[in-house]
Amino acid sequence: MTIKKQDKNKFAFDMRHMGRRYRKVLSCSPSLVKEVYRKWCNEVIANHGVESYKLTFLLDEYLKWSINNKNLYYSKQEKLYVKTLKNHFPSHFGLDEVKRFHIEDLINKLKKKNLSASTINKYVGTLGYFYNWCIQREYTQHNPVVKCKLPLQNERVISLMQNEISELLERAEGHLKDAIVIALNTGMRRGEILSLKWTQINFETRFISLEASQTKGKTRRDIPMTDTLYEYLLKLRSGKVKQDTVIQYKDNKVNELKKSWNTLRKKLSFEIKINGLPLRFHDLRHCYATYLRMSGANLNDIQYLLGHKDVKTTQRYAHLTPATIETVNNISKVIKIG
Repeated sequence: MTIKKQDKNKFAFDMRHMGRRYRKVLSCSPSLVKEVYRKWCNEVIANHGVESYKLTFLLDEYLKWSINNKNLYYSKQEKLYVKTLKNHFPSHFGLDEVKRFHIEDLINKLKKKNLSASTINKYVGTLGYFYNWCIQREYTQHNPVVKCKLPLQNERVISLMQNEISELLERAEGHLKDAIVIALNTGMRRGEILSLKWTQINFETRFISLEASQTKGKTRRDIPMTDTLYEYLLKLRSGKVKQDTVIQYKDNKVNELKKSWNTLRKKLSFEIKINGLPLRFHDLRHCYATYLRMSGANLNDIQYLLGHKDVKTTQRYAHLTPATIETVNNISKVIKIG
Protein backbone atom coordinates (compact mmCIF):
# COMPACT_ATOMS: atom_id res chain seq x y z
CA MET A 1 0.00 0.00 0.00
CA THR A 2 1.56 3.26 -1.15
CA ILE A 3 0.79 6.90 -1.78
CA LYS A 4 2.91 8.77 -4.36
CA LYS A 5 2.69 12.50 -4.96
CA GLN A 6 2.40 13.33 -8.68
CA ASP A 7 1.56 17.01 -8.54
CA LYS A 8 0.72 19.70 -6.01
CA ASN A 9 -2.74 18.25 -5.27
CA LYS A 10 -2.60 14.97 -7.20
CA PHE A 11 -1.68 11.58 -5.70
CA ALA A 12 -1.29 8.03 -7.03
CA PHE A 13 -2.80 5.35 -4.79
CA ASP A 14 -1.66 1.74 -4.90
CA MET A 15 -2.85 -1.30 -2.89
CA ARG A 16 -3.21 -5.07 -3.05
CA HIS A 17 -6.40 -6.87 -2.04
CA MET A 18 -7.05 -10.62 -2.16
CA GLY A 19 -4.06 -11.14 -4.47
CA ARG A 20 -5.00 -8.35 -6.91
CA ARG A 21 -3.43 -4.94 -7.39
CA TYR A 22 -5.52 -1.76 -7.48
CA ARG A 23 -4.30 1.70 -8.54
CA LYS A 24 -5.93 5.09 -8.86
CA VAL A 25 -4.96 8.75 -9.20
CA LEU A 26 -6.99 11.23 -7.18
CA SER A 27 -6.83 14.96 -6.48
CA CYS A 28 -7.08 16.22 -2.93
CA SER A 29 -5.47 18.52 -0.40
CA PRO A 30 -2.13 17.15 0.98
CA SER A 31 -3.53 17.49 4.51
CA LEU A 32 -6.39 15.11 3.63
CA VAL A 33 -4.49 12.58 1.53
CA LYS A 34 -4.30 9.86 4.21
CA GLU A 35 -8.01 10.15 4.94
CA VAL A 36 -8.88 9.98 1.21
CA TYR A 37 -6.54 7.03 0.72
CA ARG A 38 -8.14 5.07 3.53
CA LYS A 39 -11.61 5.80 2.17
CA TRP A 40 -10.52 4.58 -1.25
CA CYS A 41 -9.07 1.38 0.28
CA ASN A 42 -12.36 0.67 2.06
CA GLU A 43 -14.28 1.22 -1.19
CA VAL A 44 -12.01 -1.21 -3.04
CA ILE A 45 -12.54 -3.83 -0.34
CA ALA A 46 -16.32 -3.28 -0.29
CA ASN A 47 -16.73 -3.36 -4.10
CA HIS A 48 -14.60 -6.38 -4.95
CA GLY A 49 -16.24 -9.13 -2.98
CA VAL A 50 -15.29 -10.93 0.18
CA GLU A 51 -13.62 -14.23 -0.53
CA SER A 52 -12.41 -14.82 3.01
CA TYR A 53 -14.25 -15.70 6.21
CA LYS A 54 -16.40 -12.95 7.69
CA LEU A 55 -14.57 -11.15 10.49
CA THR A 56 -17.63 -10.58 12.69
CA PHE A 57 -18.81 -14.19 12.32
CA LEU A 58 -15.44 -15.56 13.43
CA LEU A 59 -15.24 -13.08 16.32
CA ASP A 60 -18.52 -14.55 17.58
CA GLU A 61 -17.13 -18.07 17.16
CA TYR A 62 -13.97 -17.09 19.05
CA LEU A 63 -16.10 -15.67 21.86
CA LYS A 64 -18.01 -18.96 22.15
CA TRP A 65 -14.70 -20.79 22.40
CA SER A 66 -13.45 -18.29 25.01
CA ILE A 67 -16.53 -18.83 27.21
CA ASN A 68 -16.05 -22.61 27.11
CA ASN A 69 -12.28 -22.61 27.61
CA LYS A 70 -11.45 -19.63 29.84
CA ASN A 71 -12.57 -18.79 33.36
CA LEU A 72 -15.65 -16.62 33.83
CA TYR A 73 -13.76 -13.41 34.64
CA TYR A 74 -11.50 -13.45 31.55
CA SER A 75 -14.24 -14.57 29.16
CA LYS A 76 -16.40 -11.65 30.38
CA GLN A 77 -13.53 -9.25 29.76
CA GLU A 78 -13.06 -10.60 26.23
CA LYS A 79 -16.79 -10.24 25.58
CA LEU A 80 -16.39 -6.50 26.24
CA TYR A 81 -13.31 -6.24 23.99
CA VAL A 82 -14.92 -8.24 21.15
CA LYS A 83 -18.01 -5.99 21.24
CA THR A 84 -15.79 -2.95 20.69
CA LEU A 85 -13.89 -4.70 17.88
CA LYS A 86 -17.13 -5.62 16.09
CA ASN A 87 -18.35 -2.03 16.31
CA HIS A 88 -15.06 -0.72 14.90
CA PHE A 89 -14.65 -2.93 11.84
CA PRO A 90 -17.23 -2.79 8.98
CA SER A 91 -19.63 -5.76 9.05
CA HIS A 92 -18.74 -6.74 5.46
CA PHE A 93 -15.04 -7.19 6.26
CA GLY A 94 -13.44 -10.55 5.60
CA LEU A 95 -10.80 -11.95 7.94
CA ASP A 96 -7.92 -11.08 5.60
CA GLU A 97 -9.12 -7.55 4.90
CA VAL A 98 -7.95 -6.04 8.18
CA LYS A 99 -4.89 -3.92 7.48
CA ARG A 100 -2.42 -2.28 9.81
CA PHE A 101 -3.98 1.16 9.36
CA HIS A 102 -7.36 -0.22 10.50
CA ILE A 103 -5.78 -1.28 13.78
CA GLU A 104 -3.98 2.05 14.08
CA ASP A 105 -7.37 3.75 13.65
CA LEU A 106 -8.71 1.58 16.48
CA ILE A 107 -5.81 2.58 18.75
CA ASN A 108 -6.36 6.29 17.99
CA LYS A 109 -10.10 5.93 18.61
CA LEU A 110 -9.48 4.36 22.01
CA LYS A 111 -6.91 7.05 22.87
CA LYS A 112 -9.57 9.71 22.30
CA LYS A 113 -11.63 8.02 25.00
CA ASN A 114 -8.75 8.71 27.43
CA LEU A 115 -8.12 5.01 27.99
CA SER A 116 -4.74 4.04 29.44
CA ALA A 117 -2.06 2.40 27.30
CA SER A 118 -2.53 -0.80 29.29
CA THR A 119 -6.28 -0.90 28.55
CA ILE A 120 -5.77 -0.13 24.84
CA ASN A 121 -3.24 -2.94 24.62
CA LYS A 122 -5.83 -5.35 26.05
CA TYR A 123 -8.22 -4.52 23.20
CA VAL A 124 -5.51 -4.92 20.56
CA GLY A 125 -4.14 -7.98 22.37
CA THR A 126 -7.56 -9.64 22.17
CA LEU A 127 -7.56 -9.05 18.42
CA GLY A 128 -4.10 -10.62 18.26
CA TYR A 129 -5.23 -13.66 20.29
CA PHE A 130 -8.22 -13.96 17.97
CA TYR A 131 -6.01 -14.05 14.86
CA ASN A 132 -3.71 -16.65 16.43
CA TRP A 133 -6.83 -18.72 17.16
CA CYS A 134 -7.83 -18.36 13.48
CA ILE A 135 -4.34 -19.37 12.29
CA GLN A 136 -4.49 -22.54 14.41
CA ARG A 137 -7.77 -23.44 12.70
CA GLU A 138 -6.40 -22.56 9.23
CA TYR A 139 -8.90 -19.75 8.62
CA THR A 140 -5.99 -17.47 7.71
CA GLN A 141 -2.20 -17.46 7.53
CA HIS A 142 -1.37 -14.05 8.93
CA ASN A 143 -1.89 -11.93 12.02
CA PRO A 144 -2.08 -8.17 11.19
CA VAL A 145 -1.56 -7.21 14.84
CA VAL A 146 2.05 -8.42 14.66
CA LYS A 147 2.95 -5.43 12.48
CA CYS A 148 1.39 -2.86 14.82
CA LYS A 149 3.23 -0.73 17.32
CA LEU A 150 1.34 -0.76 20.60
CA PRO A 151 1.23 2.23 22.98
CA LEU A 152 4.02 2.20 25.56
CA GLN A 153 2.86 1.23 29.04
CA ASN A 154 4.06 3.15 32.05
CA GLU A 155 5.06 0.65 34.71
CA ARG A 156 3.36 1.05 38.07
CA VAL A 157 5.49 0.10 41.05
CA ILE A 158 3.98 1.10 44.37
CA SER A 159 4.57 0.38 48.04
CA LEU A 160 2.16 1.74 50.63
CA MET A 161 3.57 2.89 53.94
CA GLN A 162 2.64 0.90 57.05
CA ASN A 163 0.33 3.65 58.32
CA GLU A 164 -1.40 3.78 54.92
CA ILE A 165 -1.98 0.02 54.91
CA SER A 166 -3.35 0.28 58.47
CA GLU A 167 -5.79 3.01 57.44
CA LEU A 168 -6.81 1.04 54.35
CA LEU A 169 -7.69 -1.98 56.49
CA GLU A 170 -9.38 0.08 59.23
CA ARG A 171 -11.73 1.82 56.82
CA ALA A 172 -12.48 -1.26 54.67
CA GLU A 173 -15.50 -3.37 55.56
CA GLY A 174 -17.08 -6.72 54.70
CA HIS A 175 -16.07 -8.55 51.54
CA LEU A 176 -13.83 -5.70 50.40
CA LYS A 177 -11.71 -5.97 53.53
CA ASP A 178 -11.44 -9.75 53.03
CA ALA A 179 -10.27 -9.21 49.44
CA ILE A 180 -7.74 -6.54 50.48
CA VAL A 181 -6.21 -8.79 53.16
CA ILE A 182 -5.84 -11.64 50.66
CA ALA A 183 -4.34 -9.35 47.99
CA LEU A 184 -1.76 -7.79 50.33
CA ASN A 185 -0.68 -11.19 51.66
CA THR A 186 -0.64 -13.21 48.42
CA GLY A 187 -0.36 -10.84 45.45
CA MET A 188 -3.30 -12.65 43.84
CA ARG A 189 -5.18 -10.96 41.02
CA ARG A 190 -8.71 -9.69 41.52
CA GLY A 191 -10.25 -12.48 39.43
CA GLU A 192 -8.25 -15.12 41.30
CA ILE A 193 -9.45 -13.76 44.65
CA LEU A 194 -13.10 -13.56 43.60
CA SER A 195 -13.09 -17.16 42.32
CA LEU A 196 -11.17 -18.57 45.32
CA LYS A 197 -12.92 -21.48 47.05
CA TRP A 198 -12.48 -22.68 50.61
CA THR A 199 -11.50 -26.11 49.28
CA GLN A 200 -8.42 -24.50 47.71
CA ILE A 201 -7.13 -23.32 51.10
CA ASN A 202 -5.16 -25.95 53.02
CA PHE A 203 -4.94 -24.90 56.67
CA GLU A 204 -2.64 -27.82 57.50
CA THR A 205 0.07 -27.02 54.95
CA ARG A 206 -0.81 -23.30 54.97
CA PHE A 207 -0.95 -23.09 51.17
CA ILE A 208 -3.50 -21.65 48.75
CA SER A 209 -3.70 -23.67 45.51
CA LEU A 210 -4.88 -21.90 42.36
CA GLU A 211 -5.96 -24.07 39.43
CA ALA A 212 -4.66 -23.33 35.94
CA SER A 213 -8.20 -22.43 34.78
CA GLN A 214 -8.31 -19.61 37.38
CA THR A 215 -5.04 -17.89 36.48
CA LYS A 216 -4.21 -15.47 33.71
CA GLY A 217 -1.12 -17.44 32.72
CA LYS A 218 -3.02 -20.76 32.67
CA THR A 219 -0.57 -22.35 35.13
CA ARG A 220 -1.25 -23.78 38.58
CA ARG A 221 0.21 -21.87 41.56
CA ASP A 222 0.66 -22.82 45.19
CA ILE A 223 0.98 -19.72 47.35
CA PRO A 224 2.15 -19.94 50.98
CA MET A 225 0.01 -18.13 53.55
CA THR A 226 1.58 -15.56 55.83
CA ASP A 227 0.85 -15.92 59.55
CA THR A 228 -1.41 -12.87 59.31
CA LEU A 229 -3.45 -14.35 56.46
CA TYR A 230 -3.63 -17.79 58.10
CA GLU A 231 -5.14 -16.36 61.29
CA TYR A 232 -7.48 -14.06 59.34
CA LEU A 233 -8.86 -16.80 57.06
CA LEU A 234 -9.19 -19.24 59.97
CA LYS A 235 -11.39 -16.75 61.78
CA LEU A 236 -13.28 -15.86 58.59
CA ARG A 237 -14.05 -19.50 57.80
CA SER A 238 -15.63 -20.14 61.20
CA GLY A 239 -18.52 -17.86 60.31
CA LYS A 240 -18.95 -19.11 56.73
CA VAL A 241 -19.06 -22.90 56.97
CA LYS A 242 -21.72 -23.32 54.28
CA GLN A 243 -20.12 -20.95 51.75
CA ASP A 244 -18.42 -22.35 48.66
CA THR A 245 -16.33 -19.31 47.70
CA VAL A 246 -14.40 -17.12 50.13
CA ILE A 247 -15.75 -13.83 48.73
CA GLN A 248 -19.50 -13.84 48.10
CA TYR A 249 -21.10 -10.72 46.69
CA LYS A 250 -24.84 -10.89 45.94
CA ASP A 251 -24.63 -9.62 42.36
CA ASN A 252 -21.77 -9.15 39.88
CA LYS A 253 -18.61 -9.74 41.93
CA VAL A 254 -16.30 -7.58 39.81
CA ASN A 255 -18.66 -4.60 39.69
CA GLU A 256 -19.47 -4.83 43.40
CA LEU A 257 -15.77 -4.92 44.28
CA LYS A 258 -15.07 -1.93 42.01
CA LYS A 259 -17.88 0.10 43.59
CA SER A 260 -16.84 -0.64 47.16
CA TRP A 261 -13.16 0.05 46.31
CA ASN A 262 -13.98 3.45 44.77
CA THR A 263 -16.12 4.33 47.81
CA LEU A 264 -13.30 3.33 50.16
CA ARG A 265 -10.72 5.35 48.23
CA LYS A 266 -12.73 8.55 48.80
CA LYS A 267 -12.64 7.96 52.56
CA LEU A 268 -8.85 7.71 52.79
CA SER A 269 -6.88 10.62 54.26
CA PHE A 270 -4.06 10.04 51.76
CA GLU A 271 -4.16 10.25 47.98
CA ILE A 272 -1.78 8.37 45.71
CA LYS A 273 -1.57 8.95 41.98
CA ILE A 274 0.73 6.98 39.71
CA ASN A 275 1.05 8.04 36.05
CA GLY A 276 -1.99 10.25 36.63
CA LEU A 277 -4.15 7.35 37.85
CA PRO A 278 -5.48 6.89 41.41
CA LEU A 279 -4.74 3.92 43.66
CA ARG A 280 -6.21 0.74 42.16
CA PHE A 281 -7.07 -2.57 43.77
CA HIS A 282 -4.47 -4.16 41.45
CA ASP A 283 -1.80 -1.97 43.07
CA LEU A 284 -2.06 -4.14 46.19
CA ARG A 285 -0.49 -6.88 44.10
CA HIS A 286 2.44 -4.53 43.38
CA CYS A 287 2.74 -3.83 47.11
CA TYR A 288 3.06 -7.54 47.82
CA ALA A 289 5.78 -7.95 45.17
CA THR A 290 7.64 -4.82 46.30
CA TYR A 291 7.82 -5.94 49.93
CA LEU A 292 8.84 -9.45 48.86
CA ARG A 293 11.76 -8.02 46.92
CA MET A 294 12.77 -5.62 49.69
CA SER A 295 12.74 -8.58 52.09
CA GLY A 296 15.27 -10.42 49.93
CA ALA A 297 13.13 -12.66 47.68
CA ASN A 298 14.75 -13.43 44.31
CA LEU A 299 13.06 -12.60 40.99
CA ASN A 300 12.34 -16.24 40.11
CA ASP A 301 10.37 -16.73 43.34
CA ILE A 302 8.46 -13.49 42.79
CA GLN A 303 7.73 -14.50 39.20
CA TYR A 304 6.25 -17.80 40.40
CA LEU A 305 4.22 -16.32 43.25
CA LEU A 306 2.72 -13.61 41.03
CA GLY A 307 2.15 -16.00 38.12
CA HIS A 308 4.11 -13.98 35.55
CA LYS A 309 4.66 -15.93 32.33
CA ASP A 310 7.68 -13.84 31.40
CA VAL A 311 10.38 -12.83 33.89
CA LYS A 312 10.61 -9.49 32.02
CA THR A 313 7.35 -8.51 33.72
CA THR A 314 8.97 -9.22 37.08
CA GLN A 315 12.06 -7.15 36.20
CA ARG A 316 10.29 -3.97 37.38
CA TYR A 317 11.12 -5.10 40.94
CA ALA A 318 14.77 -5.95 40.17
CA HIS A 319 16.24 -2.81 41.77
CA LEU A 320 14.35 -3.15 45.07
CA THR A 321 16.81 -5.28 47.07
CA PRO A 322 18.10 -4.92 50.64
CA ALA A 323 21.63 -4.66 49.22
CA THR A 324 20.59 -1.75 46.96
CA ILE A 325 18.96 0.09 49.86
CA GLU A 326 22.07 -0.43 51.99
CA THR A 327 24.26 0.87 49.15
CA VAL A 328 22.12 4.00 48.87
CA ASN A 329 22.36 4.52 52.64
CA ASN A 330 26.17 4.40 52.36
CA ILE A 331 26.03 7.68 50.43
CA SER A 332 25.36 9.44 53.73
CA LYS A 333 28.87 8.42 54.84
CA VAL A 334 30.30 10.42 51.95
CA ILE A 335 27.83 13.31 51.73
CA LYS A 336 27.50 14.94 55.12
CA ILE A 337 25.48 18.04 55.92
CA GLY A 338 26.19 20.35 58.86
